[in-house]
Amino acid sequence: MIRLQDIQTLWQYIQQQQRQIDSLTKKVQTLQQEIVELKKRPPVSVDKIEYSFDQLKVETLAGTLNIGLSPSELSGIKDYAVNAQGQNPTDHQQLLPPLLDASNRFIDENLHRLIETYEGQLQRSIAPEMKEHIKRDLTKQLPERIGFYLNQCKEEPPEVVKEKVLAKIKADIEQALAIFISKIPEME
Repeated sequence: MIRLQDIQTLWQYIQQQQRQIDSLTKKVQTLQQEIVELKKRPPVSVDKIEYSFDQLKVETLAGTLNIGLSPSELSGIKDYAVNAQGQNPTDHQQLLPPLLDASNRFIDENLHRLIETYEGQLQRSIAPEMKEHIKRDLTKQLPERIGFYLNQCKEEPPEVVKEKVLAKIKADIEQALAIFISKIPEME
């Protein structure tokens, strides 16, 4: 025999289930609407990092070190280059090969660590091929940069010049990396 109390309990249970179904139906509709809106948005792709070369210029009173030059922009940069043609070799110009070796060694030994440090500090991520591109760019610019700094230190003794120029090159590299990495979109 079915009691009235059992029927009321069953009715309350059915009403509770109906409320749950209604609530879940609203949530499903909301999620479907969000999916439709997300599909309408343009896709976000981080496969390739595009950057504007003029944003990568690091300016100091001593000159500019650039990462990622396009051939069309090289003509503007040459205005800052040291014209070493026609000069008699001095003690300072003889410092170019050892300074170039020391600078290349600094890049080889420290570049990846510096990049990782800035990636962590700035919460950015650089692809391995981009790291190699940065290394090539920096290495390619070393002779001009060293020549530029040697030209600035004409009046100083060679032993002081070597330390000064190497310190400036290292500082330029670190500053260029910090600015370049800060321009990369943050990791999510």
